[in-house]
Amino acid sequence: MKSPARVLLLMGLLTACQSAPITVPLPDAQFQLASIPTAGRVIMYAQPLTFDRPPISARYVLEGQARYQQTNLSLEVYGSAFQPGGSGCQAVGSYFICDPAVGVVTKLTTAPINFSGGATQPFTLQGAVLNQAVNQGQIWLGVQIAANQLSSGEVFLRQMTVKVAVF
Repeated sequence: MKSPARVLLLMGLLTACQSAPITVPLPDAQFQLASIPTAGRVIMYAQPLTFDRPPISARYVLEGQARYQQTNLSLEVYGSAFQPGGSGCQAVGSYFICDPAVGVVTKLTTAPINFSGGATQPFTLQGAVLNQAVNQGQIWLGVQIAANQLSSGEVFLRQMTVKVAVF
């Protein structure tokens, strides 16, 4: 005969399995590179991407697909849990142009995203800033083009989904 505690434990585990994994979709992001001076800077949206907060506070990873339609390019994705501004960032149209050395924005990519014209590349973001932003239900995202690369056109971040990180 099974003990009541063992039955309750089993029921609890089965209930937990029904709700895992937790995933949250994020809206797409698009960055116009042609009209913005980008050398060594991070192009950040002036408005956050907003989404439904997950039901639990945890460590997260964000996975998505990046697309660049022009020539070869290497970039990193940056983020902030708070609106960029003040020291180190300048408002330019619907973007902020930020100096990453000032610390207002944080690199979130686990590795550079490398493109060949028109190719789509998977990417993963993680870190304390991502965790904080996800737990708030909003994040400011931005991109930084690798040094010594000329850029024009648009970078798209699509099919972004936040998942609970398993470390």
